[in-house]
Amino acid sequence: MTANPRAEPTIRKHGHILLSLLLLATAAVGAFRGADALQYSFFTYQSPLSIVEIQPGESMPPQTQRVVVVVIGGLGLTAVSEVDMPNLEALLEAGASAPMISHAPTYPLPAWTTLLTGVWPDLNNAPILETKASGLRPITFDHIFAAASDTGLRTAIAGFEGWASLVPADAADASFYTSGEDAVADGQVAQAGLEFIADSQYNLVLIYLTHMDAVGRSEGIDSNAYASAARQVDNYLQQIIRLVDIPNSVLIVTSDHGLLEDGRWGGSETDLTQLPFVMIGQQVVPGVYSPVRQVDLAPTISALLGMRLPAATQGRPLYEMVQLDQSILTRGQLELAAQKVALSNAYLMAIGRDGLEQAIRQDLDSARQTFLNGNQAGALELARLVSEEASAEMASAKAARIAGERWPRLVGLLIGLLFASLFFLGRRGNSSLMSITGAGVTVAMYYALYRLEGYTFSLSAVDAPDAFVTVLVRYAIIGLASGGMLILVGLLYRDERRWSAAITAGYDYGLFAIFLSLLPAMVGYWQHGATISWYLPELRLTVLHFAALVQVGVVALLAIPLPWFIAAVVWGVGRWRTASEIRDQTWDPIARLRRR
Repeated sequence: MTANPRAEPTIRKHGHILLSLLLLATAAVGAFRGADALQYSFFTYQSPLSIVEIQPGESMPPQTQRVVVVVIGGLGLTAVSEVDMPNLEALLEAGASAPMISHAPTYPLPAWTTLLTGVWPDLNNAPILETKASGLRPITFDHIFAAASDTGLRTAIAGFEGWASLVPADAADASFYTSGEDAVADGQVAQAGLEFIADSQYNLVLIYLTHMDAVGRSEGIDSNAYASAARQVDNYLQQIIRLVDIPNSVLIVTSDHGLLEDGRWGGSETDLTQLPFVMIGQQVVPGVYSPVRQVDLAPTISALLGMRLPAATQGRPLYEMVQLDQSILTRGQLELAAQKVALSNAYLMAIGRDGLEQAIRQDLDSARQTFLNGNQAGALELARLVSEEASAEMASAKAARIAGERWPRLVGLLIGLLFASLFFLGRRGNSSLMSITGAGVTVAMYYALYRLEGYTFSLSAVDAPDAFVTVLVRYAIIGLASGGMLILVGLLYRDERRWSAAITAGYDYGLFAIFLSLLPAMVGYWQHGATISWYLPELRLTVLHFAALVQVGVVALLAIPLPWFIAAVVWGVGRWRTASEIRDQTWDPIARLRRR
């Protein structure tokens, strides 16, 4: 019995089809599960500082008996000059002003938590993405209201009800919250704040006005409604300025986050992260200063009121804006150095390191002893050096662990790329160039549509997660259809009439497409892993990673039936062409000889 010489190629060709089906199905399942896991890690991310305890420090000498803080929601630095807010502009000219820099995610809850704790969003345990349940997560770290209570100071807060979920009910001595975000609600908050200011028993009063943010979100910051809300807020500022005893108090006005022109938030764009900041009153030195950070607000309030620093703060008191004698300044810097040593040591242990170097602890002891010996200038310089060393050690330990985790992932990716290259080299054929071109069109169309419709890879693009995924799916379908059309046209141009050849070309195209689509996700995996774990990675790359996984999942899923559709069209056109040729040969008996 002799073997059929055509059997082996046929089996091999069908084996390629079966292998393609298996690879595409695996890619679809893996990509969708990977995207879901990445998104879930956004919602469940926890700061590594959650597992350690940082001992609070000592109180500092007070510089004033009262601090009033007004936080205007949704007011970026550039918007200040574009809206009519003369009272705020007068404050910026008369007081100590500076651009305040924040970090993404610039959603309200992470920003509010940063303002109260002095801890950046990657460590303050606020939710990375805004959800309906986000407001249920209270502050888990030491904050200015707790520090004030421990010092025996009385506090009051008035604002949107979201603040009630952050500040424990027993942390503030008085509070007023409203569920509304309209002009009436802002008026109620302003009235409650004015009543708190009028009552001299409160040392710290925080007022949050939300109407500008709500209007900007719904109408955009270029709208008349946003300008009207700004004028209303400015009128409230005028009333607050008149009531605050500026010579014997300190008034601080700032914002939580800015808004993009269309009202989006969350990302790291300049309009979102550059905010107004002004401080005026007792001991404050007027002037225009270099940019400050959002984490600097909480320690500055602590230093002004003579409280201890929030235990986990990553900021510093803005001593350059306050008139202090050298003794008080040195004591403040020593407390800041001790706080930074405690924070760095706790962070290093939280990420699996051995703790802070003993030399830095010895430098802190030396700074304290130098102060006790009466050398204030030397103690001040040593304290500043200790703060810098502790912060640098914290950053260095984080970078070292991240680098150590990247190498194994890089090796694994290189091995995977090697096997993928060998696989694609084994599938070389007449349709390879066509399949690669189609795959390139698929990926290019996906990202071109993404950019043309105004999306970026900032977190601001993920304004509504469900809608964002829907957009990505639509772009992936259009991209796959564009590349598939190119494959179909190429097969028809080549006058391909075989089912098997068309199906093979279609599956080659699908495999090339998911490989190219997967490359950004591979880079994201190399940089920060499959999910967000113990640190918050670069968010632009994370958004790109997620978008790539969605594209891979959609392309892989639809690429399973697509080749059969292409083959059906090719087969149908081939039958039509064959029938036409038969008809032509009926009228022209030597047509076959002419084609030779």
